[in-house]
Amino acid sequence: MIYRIVLSLCCLTCLLLGTGKSKAQESEDVPMERGDAARTGEMPGPGLDPIDGFDKRWRFIADGPVRSSPAVVGDRIYVCSEAGSVYSLDLATGNQIWHVITGGLVLSPAVVNEVVYVGSADHNLYALDAADGSELWHFSTGGQVYSPAVIDGLVYASSGDFHLYAVDGSTGSERWRFTTGHSILTPAVVNGVVYVSSGDSNMYALDAATGAEIWRFETGGESASTQAVADGVVYVSDAGSNLYAVDAASGLEKWTLNTEGDHTVVQAVVDGLVFASHAESSLSAIDAESGIEQWRFFMMDGHITSAVVADGLV
Repeated sequence: MIYRIVLSLCCLTCLLLGTGKSKAQESEDVPMERGDAARTGEMPGPGLDPIDGFDKRWRFIADGPVRSSPAVVGDRIYVCSEAGSVYSLDLATGNQIWHVITGGLVLSPAVVNEVVYVGSADHNLYALDAADGSELWHFSTGGQVYSPAVIDGLVYASSGDFHLYAVDGSTGSERWRFTTGHSILTPAVVNGVVYVSSGDSNMYALDAATGAEIWRFETGGESASTQAVADGVVYVSDAGSNLYAVDAASGLEKWTLNTEGDHTVVQAVVDGLVFASHAESSLSAIDAESGIEQWRFFMMDGHITSAVVADGLV
């Protein structure tokens, strides 16, 4: 069965691309999920003009549903499908440059130093040549591998085998592994520290070079979202609809907010605001310093899966 997905350049322009550079990024590229290894969700912009709207530039037909975020580096866009495919497309035209098939569902890629890193449900982490898609190496785990973070030559990826792995980006050799005995979500990496949430109701800070635990923060339940790190604070939510702000250095709580929304997910942290989605189809903005909700937007229907921020637009 062929699934049609709309990967329109206009849509990507509004969320991801542009001529301006954000404070969170040094280039116009969007190399990994939520923009960078800190998972802030801030994009280079400029954002979509809310008055003029947009026109579709192109559409690409993939071999399965595409529900994860693409990476955009240079003049190419890299996108993955739930059928196990990884695509490289021309950013201007949407034409396919190369196509690689893995053995299972693939989520958001990370593209760094001309290498595409993807985790697959076939239990492998892959490194592909960004130019032609040829395999450079693969690293095997005991479960589905989720979207990696790549920084300073290391690839950090969580697996369904309850481990977080640090893998050498050039060779694919394991540097270290960390386990909580429970599910581990996608990591964030900032200033030599890996922040990761787990199904054991804890968020951990680990030394990025060795995997040694620096601190752990106990939440009120199983973690519900990938954490985001901004201005020395880690923001994470739990399944009990609590949103936490935790000091990145000490692991001490700064504030907690019960959002009164089932399954709250931290989506972005930009310009002093934390943006969080809720299962009842709403998006809220919370003051990052005080934890006080500033506004909430309710959709008519549907579910917010990913939100990004560019030039004052969400």
